[in-house]
Amino acid sequence: MINNTVFSLTNVTFLSLLKYGSVLLLKMVLMSLVTVIYRIIYRSVASEEDALFRVGGDKEKRKSLLMKNWNVERARNAHMNDIENIVPFFIIAILYVTIRPDPAMAEFLFKVFTASRIAHTTAYLGKIRQPVRSLAFIAGLFVNIYMIWQIMKKVF
Repeated sequence: MINNTVFSLTNVTFLSLLKYGSVLLLKMVLMSLVTVIYRIIYRSVASEEDALFRVGGDKEKRKSLLMKNWNVERARNAHMNDIENIVPFFIIAILYVTIRPDPAMAEFLFKVFTASRIAHTTAYLGKIRQPVRSLAFIAGLFVNIYMIWQIMKKVF
């Protein structure tokens, strides 16, 4: 049975999740800002309405603004990859906290996952050669798999 002390600031494992989780959430929010900044720098808008707002009735200028820019797409892809990986991490990590894992191991896992997401985005936006981005992704994936495995061992 789960009691309220699991999700309390007195639980160091939950506190670790809050600490590293807040970094991950800030990173996700900042990726939205990065995408906006890239759109401004590379003069690329997301929709017809945005183009119309920026340049009015000039069809050629609107067409130019609506062309996909690969730098903007990289930022969008990095942001989408965060959403696809950080949200499941949170669900898994919350379940993991409920089994009362070793606090040092939990903090290590949360730290590795956070570092892996920062490394992944840095490699993606910085156009760093593979396998850096793949290794960062795999590190985060292994953290999630390990936590799921520990949860399953505890409950089955």
